[in-house]
Amino acid sequence: MEYAARSGLPCAVMLISDGSLFSNGMTDTSAAGGGKGVWTADSSTTAAAVMLAFDPKGRPAMASNQIGSFNPDGSVNATGSIVASSVNLFTEAAVLNYMAMHGMQGQFQSVVWANGQAQGLGSPATYTPLIAFEQLPSIVNGKIP
Repeated sequence: MEYAARSGLPCAVMLISDGSLFSNGMTDTSAAGGGKGVWTADSSTTAAAVMLAFDPKGRPAMASNQIGSFNPDGSVNATGSIVASSVNLFTEAAVLNYMAMHGMQGQFQSVVWANGQAQGLGSPATYTPLIAFEQLPSIVNGKIP
């Protein structure tokens, strides 16, 4: 983001966690453990993604700031969004938001992936709630001038 600011160009960054590790709640009291939690296994139930945008011409406007949710126990609410438990639909939602940053979300309905399949998020009524970003201030006609 600092490089984008110095270059005067907008940028987007996406961080994705597959859930990483989780602790069983026990404390590792060994000398090497130092009182930290015992990391026991991988946890796909706590996966998350964050998408950030920077634009030197102004703060990116947001249609929403969160898609999906977590349950009280910290696990992903698999029914909270159509992308919550579907890697392929999550990927499509990321592309949709990138297109929205360029003001091109209206073209998403006609997206055809490299394997020849049409997008799987359905109609605009289904995928519009998945759009978090509005067009970035620096974008004109889908491009950075």
